[in-house]
Amino acid sequence: MAYRCPYCHEPIGEKKLASCPSCGKAMRYAARRTPAERRERDRKLKLMERETLHKRSAFDAEKAESILQSPRKVLWIVFILGVVGWLLFKGSGAATVNIEESRRHEKAQRDLDALAMALARYHFHTDAWPSTNAGFRALFDDDDHAWGWDGPYLDKPLSKIPRDPWQQPYIYTLDESGAPIIFSPGPDGIAGTEDDIIANRGAFVLTDMSWTNEWVNAERRVDVIVPRK
Repeated sequence: MAYRCPYCHEPIGEKKLASCPSCGKAMRYAARRTPAERRERDRKLKLMERETLHKRSAFDAEKAESILQSPRKVLWIVFILGVVGWLLFKGSGAATVNIEESRRHEKAQRDLDALAMALARYHFHTDAWPSTNAGFRALFDDDDHAWGWDGPYLDKPLSKIPRDPWQQPYIYTLDESGAPIIFSPGPDGIAGTEDDIIANRGAFVLTDMSWTNEWVNAERRVDVIVPRK
């Protein structure tokens, strides 16, 4: 049998040398065993492996039993599980609240845009916006005797005008130029804060004119004298 150095991988030859001629490192040769010796060695290794696994299982079982028998450790486990459950519940509850709040904002925006469209139709006929005193009432009741008024522009009376999702009335006012501003005070119920929800300016612009029944815009309408036949 030819031998090879395990360090420098140079061939040594068939003789067992104390050191490698190439790298000079000491050589150690494995003892040759008979088939019976090899079988006995394998049997002992398997027996050692089984004993190790048995001892490990017994140790793990004893460790788990000792944990359950300790009241302090059991209380800590229950406390940790309770905290984790509370955090999960709180997170799911916050997500539900956010979804509900988003739906309320969307409903308020839809209501405001519908009121803005009704005001735009009022303006189409009268070439004016309701006064702050009249407010939304001018959309179904001509208390101000506005010229060209042809309402009602709302299907519901003022007492049935929906409140915002936070049960506050929608607010109507005019800016310095006389243009209308309608909004909801928002979740805090206080006007003029950051959470106010304001109608889109584009909602005051009429795009569908089929409802006019061929009426002429108030700006283009003039008084005429019809001769008597």
